[in-house]
Amino acid sequence: MLRKKLSLGLLLLAFAACTKEKIVEVEKEKIVEVDKPAAANISITSPKPGDVFAHGDTVHIKALLTGVNTLHGYEISIRNTDDEDAVVYLKSVHDHNKVINVDTYWINTESDSGSRSVNIVTAIDHDGNSLGKKVAFKVK
Repeated sequence: MLRKKLSLGLLLLAFAACTKEKIVEVEKEKIVEVDKPAAANISITSPKPGDVFAHGDTVHIKALLTGVNTLHGYEISIRNTDDEDAVVYLKSVHDHNKVINVDTYWINTESDSGSRSVNIVTAIDHDGNSLGKKVAFKVK
């Protein structure tokens, strides 16, 4: 009798263990998330992170902005990374395209050496939604 109860108990335990594993597998499948495509993308190709520019050098700013829908322009700023409020260059362009090529430049007239960043922000719509990206570089 004890042997039958023990066998039945082991059988139930094995069944419960198998069932639990299957539930875990099903639960794992349920929590898999699918990434939504981004509304826009910014790819800055110049300057490269860590580039160094001497006084008088030309900093070429090149980027590709792409959107699922029409983008509504962009703003480029160069900022002192020690003081993000210190804008040394600013350019705004209002343009309507799904693909926008940025190709401009800034001449380093800074007398102080240090870290700077190129910041590009694109307007995704006219409701104030935007996407930004920045690349840090140095001036000497």
